[in-house]
Amino acid sequence: MSNPLKKKSNILKRLNINLWGNPKDLKQRSLTKVLLNTNVDSLYNHLNSAHTSKSVYDTLDQTSKSLYDTLLKKQNELKKNKLKVIKKSSPYGERLLEKQKLKYFYLNINENTFKKYFETSKDKTYNLKKNTFDNYLIEQLELRLDTVLYRSKFFKSMNESKEAINHGFIYVNNKKTTIKSFLLKQNDIIEVKTTNLNIIRKIQENLKTTYYSVQIPEYLEINYKLLTMIVVNKPVIDTVNYPITIDFDKIKEFYR
Repeated sequence: MSNPLKKKSNILKRLNINLWGNPKDLKQRSLTKVLLNTNVDSLYNHLNSAHTSKSVYDTLDQTSKSLYDTLLKKQNELKKNKLKVIKKSSPYGERLLEKQKLKYFYLNINENTFKKYFETSKDKTYNLKKNTFDNYLIEQLELRLDTVLYRSKFFKSMNESKEAINHGFIYVNNKKTTIKSFLLKQNDIIEVKTTNLNIIRKIQENLKTTYYSVQIPEYLEINYKLLTMIVVNKPVIDTVNYPITIDFDKIKEFYR
């Protein structure tokens, strides 16, 4: 089984986009960009060319030497892993990128499942207005059980939501549900039920750090004291918060 953290890190490197709006991800991405765009060999040559008798590197203080050595080491690691900055792509590449952005945002969705959601949305909205397709696709993605738990901020990531579901902590309409892709309906009641104090403390810590800073979806009514929520409406694209922009037209063009 793949490491969720490694998978998330690989997605960030592949897309070169701060997909989940996490400041730590942004910091790491910025560092990667700096390392890739810094020619360490040229820097070293420049330092040495300043003096013919003695290497400038040898005259640097310990802090500057450490910074240089770290920079050199990190860049060599990036080169070894063949990490590349995404360059301007073809029209196909642009459509692929938009599809990957939406699919990877939900993290636990594979290509077959995502394409199934797309085809279902296309069939149900045939000959209807444009926004209907977008809303139906978003409805299927946002009403997955793992997504709703993440959006409620009970859990700070999709992976944490998935783990809680797998361990049997989540009940839907008073029935234990262990399927992360379970599609919820309007008026469904979701509860976190556990005697594990570590899980309760973890949720409380998550809420302390995100309660005032994160937008809670309008289609959820949440009781943070009882750790329950109700799906009160169907999600529509205008009420769903993404930290990135997504072009749904290009996603449709990709699957044509």
